[in-house]
Amino acid sequence: MAERQTHSGDGPTVLGADPHGEGAILLVESLIHGLIARSVISANDALEIVTVAMDVCTDIAGEAEDSAKHQEVLTILQTIALSLSHDI
Repeated sequence: MAERQTHSGDGPTVLGADPHGEGAILLVESLIHGLIARSVISANDALEIVTVAMDVCTDIAGEAEDSAKHQEVLTILQTIALSLSHDI
């Protein structure tokens, strides 16, 4: 699969190969930032949710045969966490 680089809002570069997945990730990240901007959720709470997702991904990767795929997912989650940390 060929990877390409795109930019997620004002955040860091996200690597992706699946346009559907990439679109979904951009939508969710935008939604999170929108909820923070409207004070529906705090940046700290959003970051905590992403951190839990990262922990789950790490646990699953330890048990999975395709750890490269889970590493890609973890990289995406880390990118979102970094983006959210700018809101704190």
